[in-house]
Amino acid sequence: MSNIKLFISRLTAVSLLFFFLAALAAAKEIHFIHVSDLHYGLYRDFQGKKHVSAQEVNRTLIDRINALPQETIPGDGGVGAGEAVDYVNFIVNTGDIANRMEKGVQPAAASWRQFITDWTHRLTLKDNAGRPTPIYLLPGNHDASNAIGFHRQLTPPTDASSIAGIYNLMMHPAKPADKATFDYAKDRIGYSVTGDGIHYVFAGIWPDSKTRAWIAADIDTLAPGTPVIIFAHDPPEVEAKHFINPNGKHDINARDKFENLLADTASVKSTKQEPAAERRQLANFVKAHPSIKAYFHGHTNYSEFYWWKDGKGQDILPVFRVDSPMKGELSATDESLLSFTFVTIDTDKRLLTAREYLWNSKQAHWGKSMTIKLDR
Repeated sequence: MSNIKLFISRLTAVSLLFFFLAALAAAKEIHFIHVSDLHYGLYRDFQGKKHVSAQEVNRTLIDRINALPQETIPGDGGVGAGEAVDYVNFIVNTGDIANRMEKGVQPAAASWRQFITDWTHRLTLKDNAGRPTPIYLLPGNHDASNAIGFHRQLTPPTDASSIAGIYNLMMHPAKPADKATFDYAKDRIGYSVTGDGIHYVFAGIWPDSKTRAWIAADIDTLAPGTPVIIFAHDPPEVEAKHFINPNGKHDINARDKFENLLADTASVKSTKQEPAAERRQLANFVKAHPSIKAYFHGHTNYSEFYWWKDGKGQDILPVFRVDSPMKGELSATDESLLSFTFVTIDTDKRLLTAREYLWNSKQAHWGKSMTIKLDR
């Protein structure tokens, strides 16, 4: 087992470190699951029923995840092809646990309680050491907007429960935050873990300038050749609206519609414009740090494995986008397309295969896959 390190912006989360150590102990193959955008508080049509709650849908998803170790990985030539799944080392949830509190959606506090009940008590997965599979969390734009307000009416106007809950679980502050004391500007969520020679970076909503500075310092402490995998809520092609309002008082208002979720002020004056400068800054950062090998995200709510390209059409980074059980762009109308991502890493050969798992399909469950090298 290689050096294990947890880097966070405030305090060392010792208990999380040892949890991850147990999860990766003596594992030649790492198995993890990526989910996102659970959106507790919403309803959808599901399995022949109308107006089904996110809690019911998520519980069905969890039941499918619990059954995954009995599955056989398809013989597609990727990492672990033809083997039993058997175990899952960890789960990553890249945000939007609570839906934004608009139009009668329940408060974030209720959504957070439902999430904790479902994903701690209902989940029965084990890691390769036989211990409960840990979950690593990031906030999404809905969790953050609930905390700081939005340019449309929320009821209540703010409720930081879900993002404060994420902060407490992942950052282990000396004094836990609650919905009244959580400070969005100060209580930033960003942490990383190294296991079996792979470094996992949990980079908040999107790698803005402050997060990139932290990641750069973090990477500098790694052994040469250590591959880095980034998890964030937003895709690399970030939207302008998530930056700080560049206009007037730089506030959140119904006229400008900027959401003030990231550390940087938008380079464009309208949310309808493309933030080309910010995207270019991230692209240049990735190019300057070739140890970054992959990027996983949610937010745009459909399954896609693709290469992020620069303005000249050159490949920058392999990217893995995951579906949402409640707001899938495709699965909202065709629930057979509901999916999560199952990832297998060969720690000796430094290969990673991501596979789409169609958890609500009545036919084949394994969808598309993509294999990348972690030591290009």
